[in-house]
This record gives sequence, C-alpha cells and structure tokens, in this order.
Amino acid sequence: MATDVPMAGGGKLALISDFPIDEELMGVVRQLWGGNTSDQDVLYGVNQKWCQWPCSVPYERGEVRDLGFQIYLCATFLSQRRKIVERIHQLGCNLELCFDVCGPLKYFSLASATMKQLSDLEIQLSFHPRSP
Repeated sequence: MATDVPMAGGGKLALISDFPIDEELMGVVRQLWGGNTSDQDVLYGVNQKWCQWPCSVPYERGEVRDLGFQIYLCATFLSQRRKIVERIHQLGCNLELCFDVCGPLKYFSLASATMKQLSDLEIQLSFHPRSP
C-alpha cells in the first residue's frame, strides 16, 4: 500500500551545528550533494549554525510520489556516503532528513530496513506541515 501523504516537494537534508558553519565544513557537506545540487541551493540559518539543501536522489523511472519510497531512496543515498556522514558527526554536527507534507498524515508506512539505515547513520527524520 502506498503512503497516503501529499508531499510539498522532495526531501531536504539539514546540518545542525553548535558553531558557525565554515568553508572547511561546507567542503565535507558538498560531498553529500546529489548531482544537481549547488551552493545556490543551500539555505543558511541566521546564526550560520545550520543549513539545509535538497536531498535530490535521481530515480531512473521518473518522479517519486510515495513518501515512504522517497525516504528509502534518501536513506540509501546517504548509506552509500556513510564515511562522509560519519565525518560530519565527528566534526560535532547532526544531520536531519526533512520532508514537507501537505495536511495531516492519513497513512504512513516506513520499512524497518529504512528506519535501521537512518538509525545506523544517526540521522533524524522529521516532517513539516505545509499548506498545499
């Protein structure tokens, strides 16, 4: 059964830090980007202690509309970059995979393997309600 959650765009990856993000840290972060992400896609917090960018994972069969499958694709993408994720953690930063959803969650299912991938990577998962 597909997840019954209208998405308001794809996922975003957020980096949360206790200190301002400098160019050295951004050099590590850039290694997590998909092929279409650039510096112009990065949104910084006012205090420069967090930033976020699209977690755009290519899928050869077209656009992904199912939230659970989109999370799976992002988790797999990040698992393939485990050493980079670990390096970000070593630098004292946290990562959060964020999704904008339209309206309340009517039905949502996430495979335990996907949850384990995110847990093993110590990546938080969050949903942000947005108007359609």
